[in-house]
Amino acid sequence: MRLFRAFKPAAIILTAIVAAGLPASAAPPPDPALAALPAKMIAALLTNDAATLRATCAPATPIIDEFAPYSWSGPDTCARWAAAFKAFAAQAKLSGFKGTVAPKPFIDVTGTKAYVVAQVTFTATMAGKPMSEQGTWTFVTAKSGTAWKITSMAWGTLHH
Repeated sequence: MRLFRAFKPAAIILTAIVAAGLPASAAPPPDPALAALPAKMIAALLTNDAATLRATCAPATPIIDEFAPYSWSGPDTCARWAAAFKAFAAQAKLSGFKGTVAPKPFIDVTGTKAYVVAQVTFTATMAGKPMSEQGTWTFVTAKSGTAWKITSMAWGTLHH
């Protein structure tokens, strides 16, 4: 009995250390729709698909991007942002615009909210010369029924 009392604190500490190292349960994988979101937005942006933009974004999604006016808010934000991008691309003489999303975006889900960060490379021709831009596209989403709606979005340029 004395031997047990002598080792009891050590046994408790050892049990706690072992338990802390074991995962309680594996989290389920994130909804594949979240991983597909950046590519879906690229396609909608490049085709100026206002219907998909409206269906994917909450009605007043704040947006930050690298072209003037740099931020958008208020009603129908995603469609207005895409129209502004189209005007920017025409003014900058961009053509052949393509976007590629790196595999495995960072996704964190808590209940009905999700945070998605994807590495994206955009390529195009600008005034006849090839250009490439790398950046991160960050989305905050909220589950609405069975769909995820973008509630805020930001582009961060890493390299031109």
